[in-house]
Amino acid sequence: MKSPTFIGLISIWLAFSARAASVLSPVVSPSSGSAGPFVPAADAFPSVRYQQVYGSGDFTRVGGPFLITEIRFSEAVGSVHIDANLPNVRIELSTTGRNPDGLSSTFADNVGSDSRMVFSGPLHFYDRGLGAFDIRIPLQTPFAYDPRAGNLLMDVRNFQVVPILDIPRYMDAADIVGDTVSSVYAPDVNSSTATQIDSLGLWTLFEVIPVPEPSTWAILLLGIGAALVGARTRGRA
Repeated sequence: MKSPTFIGLISIWLAFSARAASVLSPVVSPSSGSAGPFVPAADAFPSVRYQQVYGSGDFTRVGGPFLITEIRFSEAVGSVHIDANLPNVRIELSTTGRNPDGLSSTFADNVGSDSRMVFSGPLHFYDRGLGAFDIRIPLQTPFAYDPRAGNLLMDVRNFQVVPILDIPRYMDAADIVGDTVSSVYAPDVNSSTATQIDSLGLWTLFEVIPVPEPSTWAILLLGIGAALVGARTRGRA
C-alpha cells in the first residue's frame, strides 16, 4: 500500500502539471498587413486608440481557463523592419460580449467589466528576426481569461506615435469578414468613439498558462493534507 506522503505528493504533482501553451487567433492564414496601433506613420496619427476582439472559439480549441502572460505579433513579409521605442503604451484586456465584426464605435461599449491593465509604460516594439510571432509583449500583469465567459478584447492606447516612423511598418493581419477577429480605432488616444470600424485584425499569438479548475484545487488540498499526515506519521514512528 502506498504511503499517505506518496499519495499526497502525486496529487500535488497532478494539480500543477499543466504546462504553458500558445493560442493563435485568428486561425486562418494572414491575408493582409496592418500597422495596427503600434507602428503607424507619425504624420498619419499623433496617437492611437485601438480595440481588437478575438473570438473565444480560438481559445476553447486549446482549453481554458487561462492566464494570458504574453502577446506576440508577426512582421509581414516585405515590411520595413519593425524596431520602435514607443514612449508610452497602455494595453488592457477584458472579457467582452461583443463579437467579431460586431464591435461598437463607442469604445466604452466594448469593454468588459473585468477589464485589467496588463501593460503600461515604454515599449520596445521590435521584431527579433528569429521567425514568426517574434514581436513580443510580455505582460506586466497576467490576465485571467475564461473563454466560456465571452470573447477577448484587447484595448490599446499608444499615447505618442514615434516620429521616426515616416514609413509605416506592417504586421500580419487577417481581413476576412466572418473570421474570429475585427477592430475599431481612432487617430486620437483621447477619443471616445472610433472613426474606423474594420473586419481586419492583427494575427496574434497568446502565450497562456492553463488555470486549474476548482476540482483540481480540491485535489491539491487533499494532496497537501495527505502529505502532512504522512510526514506526521513518520515523525511518530
